[in-house]
Amino acid sequence: WYGDHRDLHKEYRRQRQMCIRDRSYTSYRDEGFLRNISYSLKYDMLHNFDNQLDVISLDGRVSASFKGNTNIGITHDYDFVSYYLDKKYSNYGSTRIGFSTSPVELISFDSNISFGKDVAFNDENPELGEEFNLRTTLSLQLNNNFSVSNLFSFSRLKEINSNEYYYRGYINRFNTKYQFSKSLGLRLAAEYNNFSESIFIQPLFEWTPNPFTIFYIGGNQNLIKEDDYYIDRSQFFVKFQYLISL
Repeated sequence: WYGDHRDLHKEYRRQRQMCIRDRSYTSYRDEGFLRNISYSLKYDMLHNFDNQLDVISLDGRVSASFKGNTNIGITHDYDFVSYYLDKKYSNYGSTRIGFSTSPVELISFDSNISFGKDVAFNDENPELGEEFNLRTTLSLQLNNNFSVSNLFSFSRLKEINSNEYYYRGYINRFNTKYQFSKSLGLRLAAEYNNFSESIFIQPLFEWTPNPFTIFYIGGNQNLIKEDDYYIDRSQFFVKFQYLISL
């Protein structure tokens, strides 16, 4: 069990927080496909700066590791009560599922999914909504010099009693890097943001001959769509850093 109580100076207002955690358990195996499995249970009771009840929640998690650098974890977060802007929300929860694997050096994959209910914090009249979030990352190390990766993130929060959305969209980001030598490399990042219908591009050349010398040259370009895409902002930058020892 774990407990925490804090009192800040009155100039910063008083904060009290208490967190109680149950024990966690892990079982290890030296043979077979399953390497270890663990579970944990956490109970939280939090108070705000005015010592008023803020959150009461219970979290449960089960995770397992497998042969081939593969991990799976499932977490369920249940809020018995929470407050936001003096509004009370009761008995809602969400589930998160995480999966990652890197069976060989060439490839690694990571994915997280969450679904359930959450508060629409950015809305003028925040209510509970049905959430769904998906995030995946695929990375390829094609050889010792060249690597590429792609990150895709989708997020939505839907009104419970209608088909309207508080928000809904995705972001896709592509990164690539070519390492000419240990000290010389070239990077390129490109991102499409569906929420704002914008495109971001960033090429970057880097030279780091030693830990004390850094040289970067690159640029940022941001495109926004109205009727057609147009360049909203462009930036060119150069950075040189050298440490002089006295």
